[in-house]
Amino acid sequence: MGFFVAGVDTTLVRADLFVENGAGSPRDGLLGGGIFVQEDGVVRGSRVAVERAREVGVVALSGGSIELSQIQVRETLPRRCASTTCPDAGLGHGVAAIDGSVTLVDFESVDSALYRKDGHKNVGSCDYAAWSHS
Repeated sequence: MGFFVAGVDTTLVRADLFVENGAGSPRDGLLGGGIFVQEDGVVRGSRVAVERAREVGVVALSGGSIELSQIQVRETLPRRCASTTCPDAGLGHGVAAIDGSVTLVDFESVDSALYRKDGHKNVGSCDYAAWSHS
């Protein structure tokens, strides 16, 4: 995993950030994502690239907040277990907001899906570049 930010009063602010090649766990094929934010954590940044992350490139969960500009998410890969033990939960999402907030400006996604979910309701994929969800 590239970066994991969680908790009230926990903020990561970065510029010129490059996260690549999330390997995932050799034991169960999980994790390997680029930027994970949850439980009221905050990430702000500019000039960010996330390439070949596994599972999710950039994700805000459970009250987490992400605000990024000039971001590229490329070639997000499914979990390693997608072809064996977790075929229905392989993911491979470039950007996801699951009960969290993601705001992207000047954003490019290549070979990576956008995804958001409210509680237990799958809101579905988004086909626009700058979006916010909370």
